[in-house]
Amino acid sequence: MLLTTMLLIGLLILASWALAIISYRLGDEAPAPAIWALMGVQLALCPVLLTFGLRFYPMFWIMLLPLFIAGRQVAGLIARAAAKRLYGSTIIAPMPSDFSRARALARQGNVNEALKEYRAYFEENPGSATPLFEAAQFLEQQRRYGQSVGYYREIMKTFHHQKGVWAEAGVRLAAIFSDYLNDWTKAEPILNEVARTVPRTEQARQARERLHSASHQGALTN
Repeated sequence: MLLTTMLLIGLLILASWALAIISYRLGDEAPAPAIWALMGVQLALCPVLLTFGLRFYPMFWIMLLPLFIAGRQVAGLIARAAAKRLYGSTIIAPMPSDFSRARALARQGNVNEALKEYRAYFEENPGSATPLFEAAQFLEQQRRYGQSVGYYREIMKTFHHQKGVWAEAGVRLAAIFSDYLNDWTKAEPILNEVARTVPRTEQARQARERLHSASHQGALTN
């Protein structure tokens, strides 16, 4: 009986660590079922943690660390769900980094090196579109609109399953075509798609406003 109990505890600990590692590696892209499974395993381990963890100090930390990860992931899941309901977007916070390396290079006018740093930030956390957004905005400030277009297209392709992120990139991409490149034929279909795909979001409202403004200006011109 004791051997069976210890074996079960060991399997729960291994499952806890496996789920925690997978969830941590996936970051914001971790699927909800995996996060809830991780929390479920942690809750199952709580009696063991309270009974044996404090008595055997190493076991306490072995079992406690995945609990921190589970708590962070569950909190993130709830926050993203709330942000999506309120704003139609899961862009609720920047990455933990302040992009200081990239920004320092940008201030020096070292465009290529700054872009490399933004790319490095993204590779560190591919679940966040924030580094790519900031790189695209930096290129807009430098009036390198063609390169900025490339970044927004990359965001739309990479984060097509996150409709809030996808729509935000779409609106900004259309703005570049419309405001700077004078190419309404490329801006219009993007705005129409955003307005149709996520109709109740802030991005859709902005898209409809641009479409209405362009239609009004066209009527005045004619």
